[in-house]
Amino acid sequence: MPDPPLNPWVEKRRADSLRREKARLDAIFTALKAKNHSDPVKVRARKMVGQAVKRGDLRQLPCNWREKGGPACGCLPTEAHHYSYDRGQELKVRWLCKEHHDILSRAELRKKMQAAAEARRPRQERIEAPGVIVLED
Repeated sequence: MPDPPLNPWVEKRRADSLRREKARLDAIFTALKAKNHSDPVKVRARKMVGQAVKRGDLRQLPCNWREKGGPACGCLPTEAHHYSYDRGQELKVRWLCKEHHDILSRAELRKKMQAAAEARRPRQERIEAPGVIVLED
């Protein structure tokens, strides 16, 4: 059976909604990038990676992004993606091309935003027995 014809009004609303969501996430991502460039801990970690590459202690490698068991991307030039900015962890980096670095950073940002939204969500209460309140997670 052929698919029913698409409703142009619904498709326009869907496209507008996706465009607005993308613009909202882009604005958040841009603001966080600006904040990250002024964060002294992150600036220090970036500087340490740059100095280690110049000294030869750390080698810039091709992009190692893999799509579900497929081959690595292998693109050059690459950027260092820090797993953690904690002391002693500054040189533990993953080398990614600009495209894949942005994808990974946005995914991590989305995960943080969801966790923050979960933390703000009020917990629901239900009464199990008279006088006993159980909180659900």
